[in-house]
Amino acid sequence: MALRRPPTRVDLKPEDIDEYEELMNERMMAAADSSQQSAAVTPVNNVNARQAAKDAKKAAAAERIGVTNNARRR
Repeated sequence: MALRRPPTRVDLKPEDIDEYEELMNERMMAAADSSQQSAAVTPVNNVNARQAAKDAKKAAAAERIGVTNNARRR
């Protein structure tokens, strides 16, 4: 016996689509920049590059969810 509920309707505004396109363009530019930087990494700096990439991922995730540096230190 599966209960079925009506699908949720999400109304999008033109501003939402513009914001989405802007966000995707920023992500594509960031990905292109990071791929260019990672291509220039030598094996000696590989460990540092991995740590920097990990830190960048953490910072990006924190920014997405609205965490500030002050909030993380508490």
